Amino acid sequence: MDGNYKTFGIVRELDSLGRIVIPKETRDLLGIRLEDPIEFFVDENTIIVRRYKSNCCLFCMDSHDLVHFRNQLICKSCIKEVLKHNREQGPAVQAPPVQEDRRRSKSDKLKQVEDILKEKPNLRQQELAEMLGISQGYVSQLLRKLNNS
Repeated sequence: MDGNYKTFGIVRELDSLGRIVIPKETRDLLGIRLEDPIEFFVDENTIIVRRYKSNCCLFCMDSHDLVHFRNQLICKSCIKEVLKHNREQGPAVQAPPVQEDRRRSKSDKLKQVEDILKEKPNLRQQELAEMLGISQGYVSQLLRKLNNS
């Protein structure tokens, strides 16, 4: 580790079980998704956390016939299976496009949440947060506001 670290000014406390929440902004910056494996390193008095990358297939964990695709390793048999599935099932359903402008007003986000929930009323908060590119906590706040209005 070379010591060239970026600081973000985000402070988090350990809970009673020694856990810490990695802020969504930091996870997004590092490409860490929920349930991704994480590696920990110690460099003198510093703890270094990063997303774990193994040398096996993203889907089946096999380590033979691997191909790099979008920064991931996928084995050739899983690629064939995915292609076969796509031919049989047709194109995947995609979420409505979300603007990248982070400065949208709360009322715009409320409207987006309302529109998405009209189409998919059983959508979980986590899925809604991923679609909108916001934290699950913010989704919870928006849902409370929708329910109170």
